[in-house]
Amino acid sequence: MNPAWRGGRIRIGVSSPKRWNPLSPLLRRIMGTPYSHIWILLEDALFDIDLMLGTEKIGFVPLPYERFLEENNVIQVWDPDPSYKLEVGLYELVKRIGQPYDKVGLLGMAWVVAFARWFKRKVRNPLASAHAMWCSEAVAFLLTKSAVPEAAMLVPERATPEDVVAVLDGMKSSPQASP
Repeated sequence: MNPAWRGGRIRIGVSSPKRWNPLSPLLRRIMGTPYSHIWILLEDALFDIDLMLGTEKIGFVPLPYERFLEENNVIQVWDPDPSYKLEVGLYELVKRIGQPYDKVGLLGMAWVVAFARWFKRKVRNPLASAHAMWCSEAVAFLLTKSAVPEAAMLVPERATPEDVVAVLDGMKSSPQASP
């Protein structure tokens, strides 16, 4: 049994870095999107700040949202309706804080994306690690562990940011205003 969620809203956003890095433009080009990163935005009641929970170079970590904004351009933030009970998946996901960034698994995603584009078929990521994550895997894990109906077909180890954004676009939004 999970304890009651004492935080605020759980939102999901996409972004691209302000400073150039070799991976971001490559991912944006392959996906044909203005973003290369997807993450979770938490209203933290304990520290009374917003926290970005996602994968960074050092691994799957929480960062103060203000610090995250210094280095990233936010493209869009989704504010899912509270009826989705994202806190259920969040309790499972926070157990994975500290896991390394899955650099090798990200290379395997190139295989998954290429197969999906060329053959219109999803395949298993041959390089995914059970002990590391990348950004879309973390958000897909949150959605599937929360039993979001729109995410029923997501497989976290195979999920691309595009897959997760398609689910978010189909979800009901919260009546509250986004940041």
